[in-house]
Amino acid sequence: MKYINIPIYLNRFIFGITAILYLTIFYGLYAQIILGGFQLITAFTLLCFWMKLTKKQRERLLKYWVFVAVYGLLWITEFFNNLKSDFTWIVIYILIPLSIAGYLTFILESFKTKKDEN
Repeated sequence: MKYINIPIYLNRFIFGITAILYLTIFYGLYAQIILGGFQLITAFTLLCFWMKLTKKQRERLLKYWVFVAVYGLLWITEFFNNLKSDFTWIVIYILIPLSIAGYLTFILESFKTKKDEN
């Protein structure tokens, strides 16, 4: 996985810009769309290298896909439409997606360190 540094640095940049733009909230939501798209493409690309990943990295990537699938299914089933609080709006649109994005960022950063040799 010779070129793994490119998506790591791009992810850092996009994640950082998204976090900064959340000071305006409105632009942060737009930046989150770009971050999510980039991270999904990166995660799909990592699936192509599944056999080259360590056991720990595979487990983490599988957890990431479970989080994404559950969040996506909740959107498809319109589960979130029944929640009517301002705080739940913040959780649904900001905190959950940023938590998932932060987890993939953690996974990508673990590729830079060699301590995941399991």
